[in-house]
Amino acid sequence: MLGASRARNTAGRELLIGSGFSDADRGAPPPVGSVLVYRYRGLTAKGLPRFATLVWADAAEMAGECAAFRGFLRGLNRLHLR
Repeated sequence: MLGASRARNTAGRELLIGSGFSDADRGAPPPVGSVLVYRYRGLTAKGLPRFATLVWADAAEMAGECAAFRGFLRGLNRLHLR
């Protein structure tokens, strides 16, 4: 079972995301190298996203299928699982 995913954002900073995963995601977590889309509420004193919450895992596949989803992704942040 997944507790939290350690991921690296596009700036190269590592953080943990534990909120937003469904029970199915926790039982079969996204593989290493997947793209995670997340949202957060402010930054910590060290500049990391505060209260990072998963919005979508493997967004690259979904973005290719739905133009509206691509527009939605532009306003969100992406991470790569490591």
